Amino acid sequence: MPLTRNRLILAKAETTYGTAPTMAGTDAVYVKSDLQISPLQMELVDRDLLYGYLGNSPRLASQQLGQISFSFELAGSGTAGTAPKTGIFYRASGHSETIVASTSVTYAPIGSGYEGITIDGYADGKRHRLTGVRGNLMIDWSTGEIPLGKFEGLGIYSLPTDTANPSPTYTAQAAPAIVNSANTTTVQAFGYAACMDSFSFNAGRSPSFRQLAGCTRQIRIDGERKPEGELMIESVSLASKDFFTQATSQTLGQVSFVHNATAGNICTFTAPTCSLGDVEYDDSDGIEMFKLPYMPIPTATNGYNDYTIAFT
Repeated sequence: MPLTRNRLILAKAETTYGTAPTMAGTDAVYVKSDLQISPLQMELVDRDLLYGYLGNSPRLASQQLGQISFSFELAGSGTAGTAPKTGIFYRASGHSETIVASTSVTYAPIGSGYEGITIDGYADGKRHRLTGVRGNLMIDWSTGEIPLGKFEGLGIYSLPTDTANPSPTYTAQAAPAIVNSANTTTVQAFGYAACMDSFSFNAGRSPSFRQLAGCTRQIRIDGERKPEGELMIESVSLASKDFFTQATSQTLGQVSFVHNATAGNICTFTAPTCSLGDVEYDDSDGIEMFKLPYMPIPTATNGYNDYTIAFT
């Protein structure tokens, strides 16, 4: 009897796009129990034949895709300058990976040279393989909770096989630190040192499938990107920080935070030039809060410097 909990994934970068590399248990990555694999999503074309009687016409499959989504703990590798195993999902969602030995690993958006990865999803003895996987990255942080990243991707369908779950080896994934005042000590909201209740971010990629006659089929993420997010912080007096004027004047400002203090597991999110949307009030335990929707803006000198996610 197959069990829902007996699931795991392997993920590995491809040398040749769409061609699966050799996969092993050492490619296992911890993901949360919200793992969803839709291994086959077809687009069917009706042949629309006339039979001389009524009834359905046969169909042909014009495209065969797979979709996958899951959350993962947002943490470093445990060693400064060593990429976390989950870094492969940043790379598959349109980010570069810059490693400074013994110091840092930084992810930043790119506009070309997108990587593809292969993901093997095991469902208690059945292997579902997706190649050429690319997708979108999101981040969700709430006080008192484990900080999470989320990956939503599309991949090229492969026939499933009856294959026993591999013996996984999980490396370079440090235990996360809970979001709280002890672990998340620095929060900047447009130049104000804020008390943060929650933080969200969406890299704004929209994966799509493309296959043209004579060309290699692929998952594309090179359309327009629209990163955005939202902060919820304790409200403050206008004298302390006038977020309303910040919004109406569209004065750009920084959104950033530093989480954790253990080397190899410190996460810093920095969006240096953000615009502010409609400021709204909310409530948290009877305390008045501000909801601050923000949108990172790139500068003309680079075009892909609107945010970074660094592990040190």
